[in-house]
Formats: sequence, structure tokens, C-alpha cells
Amino acid sequence: MAQPKSSGVRIDATNFPDANFREHVRQYDEDEDGILQQTELYAVATMNCSSWEWEAITNLTGIEHFTKLTELICSDNQLSTFDVSKNTGLKKLTCDACQLVSLDLSKNTELEMLKCNSNQLTSLDLSKNTKLTELDCSYNSLTSLNVSKSTGLKKLNCNTNQLVSLDLSSNPELEVLNCGYNQLTSLDVSQSTKLKEMYIVENQLTNLDLSRSTLLENLNCAYNQLTALNLSRNTELADLVCNNNQLTSLDLSQNTKLISLFCNVNNLTSLNLTNNDVLEILRCDTNQLKLLDLSKSAQLKELHCHLNQLTSLDMSNNALLETLSCGGNQLTFLDVSKNAKLEFLSCSGNQLTSLDVGNCVMLQSLFCQNNQLAFLDLSKNVNLSGWEGQSVNYDVNINGQVSSKALASKLHDNIYKVDLSEIPGINIANITDIRQSGGTNLPESASYDPATGILSIRSSEKIDGISYDYNVNHPRVGSLRMDVTFKISYGPATPEKPTETTKTTETTKPAETSKPTGTTKPTETTKPTETTKPTGTTTPTETIKLTGTTPTTDQNQDLPKTGENLGTYLWLSLLLLVAGGLLLVLRTNRILKEKD
Repeated sequence: MAQPKSSGVRIDATNFPDANFREHVRQYDEDEDGILQQTELYAVATMNCSSWEWEAITNLTGIEHFTKLTELICSDNQLSTFDVSKNTGLKKLTCDACQLVSLDLSKNTELEMLKCNSNQLTSLDLSKNTKLTELDCSYNSLTSLNVSKSTGLKKLNCNTNQLVSLDLSSNPELEVLNCGYNQLTSLDVSQSTKLKEMYIVENQLTNLDLSRSTLLENLNCAYNQLTALNLSRNTELADLVCNNNQLTSLDLSQNTKLISLFCNVNNLTSLNLTNNDVLEILRCDTNQLKLLDLSKSAQLKELHCHLNQLTSLDMSNNALLETLSCGGNQLTFLDVSKNAKLEFLSCSGNQLTSLDVGNCVMLQSLFCQNNQLAFLDLSKNVNLSGWEGQSVNYDVNINGQVSSKALASKLHDNIYKVDLSEIPGINIANITDIRQSGGTNLPESASYDPATGILSIRSSEKIDGISYDYNVNHPRVGSLRMDVTFKISYGPATPEKPTETTKTTETTKPAETSKPTGTTKPTETTKPTETTKPTGTTTPTETIKLTGTTPTTDQNQDLPKTGENLGTYLWLSLLLLVAGGLLLVLRTNRILKEKD
């Protein structure tokens, strides 16, 4: 004879009004008779009815039948409230993102873990939950929180509420504290000596005493109003985030285990990292640093030091560096030849006149705009691009180069000539699109010779400066260009010094081309116009003048010249011989006539 079944809980709308929850509990009906027997109810220790497992539940009525529950997960439902007063054995309750406006846990004295974050709670009574070790009530609207009865609390996350105070004097076991994004003006953690992680970002703290938190490993106190921060007792500190405060100094000499440091957006004028030789990440941007010694930080992989007052930056000992952001400083030179693993480089807004990234073969992103670069070679940076479909998006900005040095010009025949080939390091073959510095075209009378790099500008149409595009020889897209701007310096209107072939005063001086020397040139001694003039009409001195004495600046031009005296004697001898011959001929003819 069959034994009658004991009474159980029928799976129907009366016991489980929410259709989705009703469907959920059917899985616990092992004999599929539509009734949850006591043995079936007692067998359920953990229930997960979160909406990412099932359809959203709006009513959790029926949960009271599962009296042996030790863990309930009902996250991401549409519950404004629910009753777990009968589930007295609960040790873990996760009810985040349920739209809860109230939560009664007064009967759940065994509760050890509570996650009720991301709801709409304005109050939370934990006075009966003395065994609580982990609490997450973040992202609610709590104005107060009393955890004095939860003396065994190890993890507390109450960030993003409206707390104006937080008493932790009764929580000596606390190891992890997150109370960020509240309105705290003070925080006493002197009794929480076991703290290892502390996140108090974006409050209104002006002071923070961590002298007794000697086990602290991670600290985030960013976005407060701290003017000082003493970390000398926190020797285990590995990660420090203290950005956006009002710190003027920061002593990290005792924090030798520091791996990550964010101290950006403060008023720091100096930063000593000589004892932090395991540092891998450093953000010290937006301060007033003039010097930054990274010689001991050989493990550094990421450096952000932009928006300071640095005039130099030595990274020769940082061979592992992958990310460098040093824009907005006063750098005139940047050596990254030792940083072969560099993937991201931003050095924009400095005073760089050259940049060699040839050794940075892993470089993917480059931002060097607004410097004074006249040229750039990216021929070895094969990874410097990003591809999306058929369009090309380059993670690179190389434009806005404005040189502080003006290009010199030379004036000749009322034309100014500017030689771009004189720019150190430039390859004129990579220059295109010469234009005025304002972006407009050059005057019609101006011309540029790409073969020589000479730009010619009429003196009547002087321009303030020029811009040009420079091909940076990108290995995958050769047309990637950088725009460069130079002012033009116009000197005094002094003609350019003529070359030897254009000196008219020198080519027309007879003295330079026909002046006799120690030996008389045949062309100079046999000119008919000089040797056949009637005797007596040309004196020896007149003959000398013909052979070259247009006044020059030669200081010795009036001194006797040996070559000229010798020539004079030769001419006189020749004339005497000719005259004697003529007389002899005339006399002979006369004698012959007389005999006849």
C-alpha cells in the first residue's frame, strides 16, 4: 500500500505570484508533481534567480518557503522590496541592481556577506548583523552608515553615496575600504591597523593620517583637498594614486616597493624617485616640475610627464618604456634612441627642432604637433598606422610645426632668394606645396625651384613667411605629410656680391688683359694700329697708355715697372732702324738719278 505524500508547497500563483519566479522554482521539483515537498525545499541551500539567468522578477513572494537557504542571488531584477525574514540561515545575500528602496535584515543575524549596491536605498540598518565581514552598499543614496556592530568587518565598499561622516573606530579587522565619492571632510582609520587597500577618492578631505596603516599596499586618495601626505610609515605601498590634490611636495624615499604612481595635477615642484627602482607606471603630469630624474627607474614602462616645466628629459636608462607623454614642456631635444619598445609617443607642444624615431620600430602612435620640426623621417616606423575597413585612420598628428628661427634671404637684382636646402637635415626632395605662412598662395611673381630648394621673391612683394608640406616617408602610405612654417628674415637692401664672370669693371680694363710683362706677347707688339702710326704722332708714353693703365685700386700702380721700361727701349730701337733704312734708300735713289 502506497504511503501518502506529506503536504508541501504547490507551485501556483497563490504561493508564487510572479510568473517568472514561479517558473524558476520548478527546477527544484525533482519528482515533477507540481509540489515542492519539504525535502525538496530543504535541499535548496543556494538560489540564483538573477535576471541574467532568468526573466526579470518583480515579486519574490514564496522565497520564505526556502528556510534552509544560506545564499541568495537575486541581482538585476525589478524588486522594490522583498521579505527574507524567514530565511534566517542566510549567510550571503546579493541583491544589487534591483531598484530596492528598503531592505530589512533584522532577522538575518547569520549574514556574513551583503551586496546591495546599485539600488535606491536611503537607509540601511545593520545593527543585528554582527557577523558581517563583507559589505557592499555602494551606489545608493545613503546619508549615514553605522557599522559599529559589525566588528569583524573586513571589506567595506560604501562609495558613491551621500555620506558626510564614517565611523570606523569599531572595525579593527578592516582590510579593504572604499568610501570614495561621498562628502567626507575627515576620516579616522587609526583603529583599522590591518588596512591593505584604501580608496577614498573624491571627498573633501584636507588631512589624512596613515601612520598606523603600516600594511597598506594600495592607496587612492585622488580628488580631495590634501596639502600634505606623509607615507613614511607605509613601506608596503605598491600603488599610490594621489592626483588632483594640492600637494606641494611628496616624499617617497621609504616606499621602495612602489610600482605605480599617479601624482598628477598637483603643485609639485620636485619629485625624488631615486629609491623607487621597481616603478613601472608614473603619471606626474600637470605639475610644476623642472627636473625629473629617471635614471634609477629601469623598470619604467609608462611615463606621463606632460604639462610641466621640463627643459630636458633623459630616458637612456628606460629601455622598457612603452608609453611616453611629455608634451607641453620646454624641451628642445628628445632622445628616444634607447627606447626601442616605445609604442606610444606624445611630445607635442615643445620646442623640438628635430626628432629621430628611427630606433622606435614598434611605434604605433605619434603626436609631435606644434613643435619646430622642419623635417621628419618615419620610414622605419612600419607599425605607425591603424586600419578600419576601407578607410585609413592614422593614430598620428605631426602638423603645426612653426620654427622660431627665420630663414635668411639674399637680395640680387631686386629678387630675394631663400635657400631651403640650408635647413639642417632637410631633404628638399620631400618638400611640396610651398605657400605663404597664412595658407594663401605665393605671389604670381614668386617661384620655387624643387631641384635646388631656392625660393625667389620679388623685393616689391615681400611675404612674412612660408609654409610647406614635408613627406615623412611613411613606409605604408608615402604621402603622409607634415606642415612646416618658417618666418623669412629680410636683410638690408645690399646687392649680392657679383661673381668673377659678372664684374664689368674688371673685364673692360685694358691693363688687366694686355699689360705687358717681362716678355712681350706677340699680339701686343704686332698690332697694326700701334706699329704703323706715322713717326712723331705717337710718343712712347702714349703707347704705354694703350697697353693698359685704367686706374685701379692697386696701391703699386704708379711705381716703375721693369717690363714697361724694356718695352720702351725696344720700340725706340726699332723706330731708329726703320728711319735709318728709309734714309739709306732715299739717298741711294738720289745718287742713281744724278749719274743718269
